[in-house]
Amino acid sequence: MNIDDLIAAELAWAAVKSVIYGLTIMLVVALFGLVDSPLLLLSVPVIFLCGLIFAEVSMITTALVPGIDSFSYFYTLFMTPLFLFSGVFLSRGITAQGGRRIAWFTPLYHLVNICRAFAAGHAGDVIGSIIWIAVVAAALAPVPFRLMRRRVIQ
Repeated sequence: MNIDDLIAAELAWAAVKSVIYGLTIMLVVALFGLVDSPLLLLSVPVIFLCGLIFAEVSMITTALVPGIDSFSYFYTLFMTPLFLFSGVFLSRGITAQGGRRIAWFTPLYHLVNICRAFAAGHAGDVIGSIIWIAVVAAALAPVPFRLMRRRVIQ
């Protein structure tokens, strides 16, 4: 076992945890009768990919921050705006146009749109978002390995 194996396992476990959390939310929503479209299950692989993106970003942050006190910057400057601009709490119609432009670049924005479309029973215009999420996950994939190797060697 080497450092790459540990990093890959950490990334995979984080992505699987995302799927577990997503399935739990789907089950609760279905039990309350709020969603009856079986298309919602198609969002599971997308949840895995988004979980992988968040795991990659978290591992990159872990490799770059100088100490534990610096993690608050990650949450304040990255995670909080991500949730605020994603459309999780407010619909896209409420968000200002500039906010929508910023949100388009975040994976959570695309995941929210995909899950909403599948929950509503139509999968028409989600392919672009799915491709975007897959491209970002693939583009970020080598970065945590390189940065964590460098961090461990130091």
